[in-house]
Amino acid sequence: MAYLKAIVHGMVQGVGYRYVTRNTAQRLGVKGFVRNLDDGTVEVQAVGDLAVLQRLVEALERGPEFVDFRIVF
Repeated sequence: MAYLKAIVHGMVQGVGYRYVTRNTAQRLGVKGFVRNLDDGTVEVQAVGDLAVLQRLVEALERGPEFVDFRIVF
């Protein structure tokens, strides 16, 4: 098991980023949460097999097509 914590910066609130992330994590079988933070960022914490978390990171990097963001691990 591996653990991931990522803070996603940019235009990520109000654009479906959490929804897409949650659905991707559920599809991959990852446990954890995604939430908006008061500073306008989105926090992702997840637990799962390392290979699966790597796939989640790839999805976080893609995000919804129309979102401009960067990820901090």
